[in-house]
Amino acid sequence: MTVQERKSAYFRPDRGSPLSPRELQIVEAMVSGLKPAQIATALNLSVKTVSTYRQRIMDKTGAGTDCQLGVIAAAVLQRTREYHSEVEAARARLEQKESGNV
Repeated sequence: MTVQERKSAYFRPDRGSPLSPRELQIVEAMVSGLKPAQIATALNLSVKTVSTYRQRIMDKTGAGTDCQLGVIAAAVLQRTREYHSEVEAARARLEQKESGNV
């Protein structure tokens, strides 16, 4: 399975991200280039806990290497942000419609 297939297989926009909010925080920190010790300090976690989250993320995404994890993590973070933006836009449209401002 290619990296692109892995990204598509596990991320379904209709369900949002399969990663927990904390896992998404870890992904965001990883994508920004922070080392595990820096992530641990920033999130008030132990380095071991960050390592555990990293392994869970790798398991959920199917990433086999750090390089694959980086590529997948960046794509997931982008798609998650896009999904949440779309949800917020839909909510705003619904609120406008319900208030009669359409």
